Formats: sequence, structure tokens, C-alpha cells
Amino acid sequence: MLLAAVALAGCEDTRLGRSCGGELVELCGAREWAEITDASLAPEELTIADFSQRAQIRVVLDRCDDAPAAHEVELFAIVPGDSDAGARVMSLITLEDGEDGDPVAGDGVIEADVANPFIATVPARSDVTLRFVARSATPGGCTSGTFEQPYRTGDPREP
Repeated sequence: MLLAAVALAGCEDTRLGRSCGGELVELCGAREWAEITDASLAPEELTIADFSQRAQIRVVLDRCDDAPAAHEVELFAIVPGDSDAGARVMSLITLEDGEDGDPVAGDGVIEADVANPFIATVPARSDVTLRFVARSATPGGCTSGTFEQPYRTGDPREP
């Protein structure tokens, strides 16, 4: 019993635990904060600007059971710059839990089959970083947890 109380107290020290406990966390209202625990975009090496290709996006959110609204996830590509320029951050797509083809609202998992999100401003055959950013869908909803992973873009000149 004491061990369970200690474990619960440890959870309350996290941003998610504090938010679920009713506190304001960063710019998020009570119960709005969400953490992304896993995310993926498949297949690898999608061809830039080939909109006949499809992408499967999966995002797993850890959120409060009584969150005031669904969450949405915005996907960005971070493209490394050359020695004179810093990295560029490009918005690719925003998906909402229970919308955009996601089969179940409020389950903390967003799964969608979408048109290729890579447009011509993302370089072909490049190593980019995908950044998934969670945001509450409440009016003026807050931005909370992020998740990053490497991704290699394809080349439109290769079959």
C-alpha cells in the first residue's frame, strides 16, 4: 500500500501528472497536457511531392482520462541547414484524434492513412528529423509534449 502511494506521488511530479491533478502546466490548462510516447510515419523514403503515394501515421498519446477535449498532433520536418544557414522547420500535416480517418476518438492513439505529406520544399534524399507535437483541441489549446525521430526522404528521379 505504501509502495502504491509512493508511485502515485512520483507520477504527480511529472507535467502530465500535475496536469491530470488539476494544475496549470506551462501554458496548458488543467488536464490539457499530453505526452507523445510513440510515433511513426511509414513507409520510409517517400518520394518528395509524389501525391499518389500514401503515408501511414501513428501517434500514441498519454493524456488525462478526463481531458477537456481531443488532442491533435502537428507533424513537422526539420531539415538541416548548410554551414551558413540553420535548420528549417516545415509544417507537414495536422491530425486530430478521432478525425482525419482516425477510427476511434479519445483512445489516445491517432492512426491515419494520408496523402504523402512531403512537398517540394523538403529536399529529396535527405536525412530529416520528424517532430510530432501534441496540442489540445480546446479553443486556444496549448502545445504540450513532442516526439522526434529520424527519417530519410526519397528521390523523385528513382523508380
